Amino acid sequence: MANWDEAAAQAKSVYGNALPGLTDAQWLAYAERGYRENARGVPVPDMDPRIADAFRNQSSARVDLWTSFTQIRKVPILAIRGALSDLLTATTVARMAREKPGLQEVTVAQRGHAPLLNEPECVSAIDHFLTLYGRESETGCHP
Repeated sequence: MANWDEAAAQAKSVYGNALPGLTDAQWLAYAERGYRENARGVPVPDMDPRIADAFRNQSSARVDLWTSFTQIRKVPILAIRGALSDLLTATTVARMAREKPGLQEVTVAQRGHAPLLNEPECVSAIDHFLTLYGRESETGCHP
């Protein structure tokens, strides 16, 4: 990859199924957030190169994460899910809502894992959530 246009094209080739419909300008902006220039001024992905290791080296033993989820039952949660996500399914979010009354959720059409968070429905949901709970970290209190 020699320039930012090529970085945008690479990002689109990797993430295009999860983010359909982005314009060339949006892919360039996406690349500018997820890549950095190396010492030679060439864009390179800016991520932990071992991030996928956890998926490749999964133990055959299944872990029940629902037990952990119940431990945060009193914590306000906003679940933002891409409708095309292959990681966070609608079934899982439905169970989260059953396990945690008051769970706020939004599903973003035409997005996989993960939505960009600049989609109008994300911005609205995040603004609403922060209006309700944004001061908790300062006070330690739940409304």
